[in-house]
Amino acid sequence: MLLPTGTQMQAVDREAIEVMGIPSLDLMERAGAGVAAAARALAAEAEGPVVVVCGRGNNGGDGLVAARLLAAEGIDVQVWLAAEPEQFTGDAGANWERLLAEAKRLSGAIQILPLGEEEVDAASVAGAWEGASGIVDALLGTGVTGSPRPPLDSWITAMNVAGPPIVAVDIPSGVNAENGAVEGVAPLATVTVTMALPKRGLLLYPGREHTGRIQVVDIGIPAEAAERQDIDAEVLTHSWAMLTLPARSLESHKGDYGRVVATAGSAGMMGAGSLTSLKDTESNDIRLSPHS
Repeated sequence: MLLPTGTQMQAVDREAIEVMGIPSLDLMERAGAGVAAAARALAAEAEGPVVVVCGRGNNGGDGLVAARLLAAEGIDVQVWLAAEPEQFTGDAGANWERLLAEAKRLSGAIQILPLGEEEVDAASVAGAWEGASGIVDALLGTGVTGSPRPPLDSWITAMNVAGPPIVAVDIPSGVNAENGAVEGVAPLATVTVTMALPKRGLLLYPGREHTGRIQVVDIGIPAEAAERQDIDAEVLTHSWAMLTLPARSLESHKGDYGRVVATAGSAGMMGAGSLTSLKDTESNDIRLSPHS
């Protein structure tokens, strides 16, 4: 599976939307559905509402979709806005209007708390979230770099202090999608629902410590959209291994399937490669082939 950076994934999105003509609103709807499914699984194991914390960008738009879909299934939802409602534009703005319509229809199932960009007390917000069945982090997306600015840093701190499991949308807020850097604070997610392809920052430390279980959701971006980009990294998956490695007969010997090659070690760094290959110091099964 291709492993793009955040910048490369943005190019994939543009290819799908602007060249292939896939409606971006449809992509956001499917992304939100994936987030809702992950949050629903958490809500099934605990009481209390699902808290959805939304920033003003497309990441927040995914959160708005998830909130609407969860409420439609009878799950109590609290939507906490880290922006003024009028700051939701484009696809996020369209889903803000859809959320308002659903809130009116359900009459009470969706609580909307538009706190905007005012400074917040992290401890007070965390206290308000203690009884939640889960928190959806839809604050910042893959295009954000650097340390989260106030008051977003306080919102993120509150997520970690509150206690409920966290579902991160695409990438935990504050984790750099290019290289996994965490320059300020970032949620300690239970699960990260990432769209179309895993982002490189999800698998590189220290970002990996914040991602929890990574769940890749197919949102309808064709494989060709990614293949047309210059993505120079891949991650090996279980499905790839199952398709690539030959099936083994129960009536066979390990020697029937060839040998393992360990390519490792530079000058002065031979320990790991040697230990990986070590079986028996008197065995002839190990062959060392030093190359400069």
